[in-house]
Amino acid sequence: MQWPDFTDTLIATFACAEGKDQSLFWDGACPGLGVRVTRAGVQSFIFDSRVRRNELRLKCRITIGSVRTWTIEQAREVARRYKRLTDSGIDPRDVIAR
Repeated sequence: MQWPDFTDTLIATFACAEGKDQSLFWDGACPGLGVRVTRAGVQSFIFDSRVRRNELRLKCRITIGSVRTWTIEQAREVARRYKRLTDSGIDPRDVIAR
């Protein structure tokens, strides 16, 4: 499925699917960047990818921050940095923990 590029107007339309705890929406312009919307209506930018480690592919999901305080471009910049790390086999969570 092809996802559209995020805009402020588009993100404002995102809502959690009925009966779910959260719904995820993905940016067409930046691999791994998404918006998570909770049942309570809280919207956050997230990064989601996999990290290859010793023949294993480990899931990596990181909350970047609220769509109220982060611009789309700021979130894309962080997601691109995290994507470069995961593509290199480095888990961004390890870098953040330092």
